[in-house]
Amino acid sequence: ASYAASASYAASASASASDAASASYAASDAASASDAASASYAASASYAASASASDAASAADAWASLRADCAALDAGGAIAHLPLWEGAQNPLAQFWQDAQALMVADPEDWSFWIKWYEAALAGRPFPCALLVKIARIKPEDWKQGPAHVNGLIAGIEAGYLRDVTPLSEKLCIESDSGEVFAEPIEAKRPDLLTVHLQRIKDALDRALNANGLTEESLESSILRDLFSKYHSDPERVEMDLVEVAGSLRSQIASEWLPDTPVILSLINSCRQGALDIRAMNPEIAENRAIRARQAARELTPEEKTTLEDGLEAIKPILRADLREQFEGDFRRLLNDAIGPPPDGAPPLPAPDPAMRIANRVAKVSLMVRLEDAVKKLKKNPLYEASEVLVHVSGLVALFYTVFSIIG
Repeated sequence: ASYAASASYAASASASASDAASASYAASDAASASDAASASYAASASYAASASASDAASAADAWASLRADCAALDAGGAIAHLPLWEGAQNPLAQFWQDAQALMVADPEDWSFWIKWYEAALAGRPFPCALLVKIARIKPEDWKQGPAHVNGLIAGIEAGYLRDVTPLSEKLCIESDSGEVFAEPIEAKRPDLLTVHLQRIKDALDRALNANGLTEESLESSILRDLFSKYHSDPERVEMDLVEVAGSLRSQIASEWLPDTPVILSLINSCRQGALDIRAMNPEIAENRAIRARQAARELTPEEKTTLEDGLEAIKPILRADLREQFEGDFRRLLNDAIGPPPDGAPPLPAPDPAMRIANRVAKVSLMVRLEDAVKKLKKNPLYEASEVLVHVSGLVALFYTVFSIIG
């Protein structure tokens, strides 16, 4: 009964959301992403107008919004990023408020559908590629009810986050302990990697102390860990060298550090090392290009708490070395001044520690939904299935907003 009531309210609130979504998905396969979004919004507005035909004011608002969309399309514009009721009052606002309250109170997880419709209302459409994957869930799966479908959707969301924050490493599970660990890709030219790291170590030693850079500096700490712990992981080396070079350049620009020859030599050594790793490892180069397209905004205090709580919940299932990496990336993420960009400046690229956390969280989210993986995880006495699942789902949702995947 609860499912039926929620579905009924959701259908009213979103103007037959399933029909609108079906139109959108069909258009996605047949035309472009913008056409798909147009089909979704036009369908929602059309159904809304029909549903409120008895109310002249509501009908007028619905038709005004529909006409505005049509005019924008006729002018060659895009409407995907316009509010759903652009220039008009939302005639279904109360319906949606009631439906949302019902869905939040329902034991089933309706969070995706709430996010989807809220995004449509605000003109922040979900990525078309994500919606197409959801639309292609098999009919027999839809018939198994909301709990089953919502679990599939959560897995699709985690997979999409993994793909837009790519890391070449694999997450594996120890067969005896049930602990999760990371398995990096092999270096194509370990000898050349060793040479680069030695050059960077020498450059760091020359730059220390006399130029404002100390052993206690974050950049020194990152490089020292790289030399001692991660030197055989080419992707981690590339990511850390990019981070150090970028941080040093920022400090020179803000005059925290002088642009002395030894500081510039350290930056150039890091930059050249990262370039050579990408040249030798096309997969790492491709991952860098994908990650560079993801913008980031600053974490709010509440989001920092959510991140910290989520990582505390999943740390018990991680092997000590991976747990240490999570903790280190978390500290670096909180210390990094991502910050809002100046007026008119482009969004800042997401920092690599955030990318690593997001990718690994997404992989853990996918892992705990696989029967074979869960069997292995249960060998770990600290594994709490429901606790881990709830927190990784929350972290996936968090990174969707931090990386502006859904606004």
